[in-house]
Amino acid sequence: RRLELHRILYRVSWLINDKKIQERVFYLFNDLIKTIKTLYDQERNYPKVIEVSEIALTQCKSKNDYETVLTYKVKSLIHQEKWQEASQKITLMKDNDYVSSRDIYYLQGFLNKRKGTIPDAIDCYIDSLNCGRKDAPLFRELGHCYYLIEKYEKAQYYIQKALIQQKNNQRINFYMLDLQIQISMALEDKVNAQESIEQLKELDETRYYYRKSRFEFLFGDKNKADEHISQALKICNGNPRFELLSHACHCKISLDQVEDAQTILDEIDQSPKFGKINGDIRTGLRAKLMIARKRFEQAVILSSEIIDKSTKPYKTIRRDALKGYLDNCVLRDSARSKFSEECRKLDIELSNIDKMKLSLELDEGLDLD
Repeated sequence: RRLELHRILYRVSWLINDKKIQERVFYLFNDLIKTIKTLYDQERNYPKVIEVSEIALTQCKSKNDYETVLTYKVKSLIHQEKWQEASQKITLMKDNDYVSSRDIYYLQGFLNKRKGTIPDAIDCYIDSLNCGRKDAPLFRELGHCYYLIEKYEKAQYYIQKALIQQKNNQRINFYMLDLQIQISMALEDKVNAQESIEQLKELDETRYYYRKSRFEFLFGDKNKADEHISQALKICNGNPRFELLSHACHCKISLDQVEDAQTILDEIDQSPKFGKINGDIRTGLRAKLMIARKRFEQAVILSSEIIDKSTKPYKTIRRDALKGYLDNCVLRDSARSKFSEECRKLDIELSNIDKMKLSLELDEGLDLD
C-alpha cells in the first residue's frame, strides 16, 4: 500500500509541478507512461510531456517502451513547433526500427499538418494507410486535412470511416462531431451546425461553449459570442487551450474592448505552456489590436512580421492596417504611392473571396483543432 501511495503521489506531483515530492517518492516506469498520457491527452501540457519523456527514455527496456515514449515526445515537439527536433526524432525512430513504416508516415503527416503543408501531410497519411494503418486517428487526421483544403466530401468520407472504426469510443466521437460542426459552418449549414453543437454539451462542456461562441461570431451576435467564450474559460479548470484564449481575444477586439484583449494576449505570452507557438496568430492578433486602437503605423509594422503572407487572414489584416495608415497618417509621396498600390491589389484579391467564406477563414485562422 505504501508503494501504491508513493506511485500516486509521483504522478500527481507532475500535475501540480512539485519537484520536492518527485525526489522523495518511489515510482515505476509505468507511472512515467501514465503521467505522459495524462499530460498529453488531458492537460495538453506539451512542455511537461517532453520533460517527463526525457526521464522515461533513460529507463526504457524494450522496443515497445521506446515506441510509446518517443511517439508522445515527437507529437509534443510538433505541438511546440520544434520542427527540426521532431524531424530528427522521427529519423531516429526509423533508423532504429522502433516503429513500423506506417507509423513513421503517420508522424510525418502529423508534422506536415502542423507546419501547414497540408498536401504533404495528406501524402504521408495516405502512405500510412497503404502500409496497413487503418485506425480512427488516421481517418480523423485525413478528414481534418481535407477539411482544411475545403474538400468537404472527402472530409466527410473519412469522418464516417473513423466513426465506423470505433463506434463506442467517446473521445473519437467527440473529435468527429467537432469536425462535422466545422464543416457544417463552412458550408453555412446553420441548422446542422446548431444541432451538432447541442450534442457537444454532454461530451465536453468547454468545447460546447467554445463552438457556440464561434457560431455566434460568424452568423449571429458578437456580444453573445463573447458571453459564450467567457463561459468556456470559466469552466475549463484554469487550463485553457490556446484556441480558447485566441478566440476570446478576437471577440474582445471585435467589440472594441481593447484593454481586455490586451490582458488576454499578455496571458498567452506569459504562459510557459504555450512557449512561442503560433507566432503568426499572435502577431495577427496584435496587429488587429493596433488597428482597433487606431495605431495604424504599428499595425502596418506588425502585419509585415507575419510569416505566411499567402493566407486570407493576413491579407485582410494587412489591407485594414494599410487603409488606416493611408487615411490617418502623414506619408511621403513615395511611401503613399507604394502602400496605395499594395492596398489596391489586396482589395482586388479579397473582393474575389466570398464574404462569409472570408469571415469563416479569418476565424478559422485563429483556431487550432
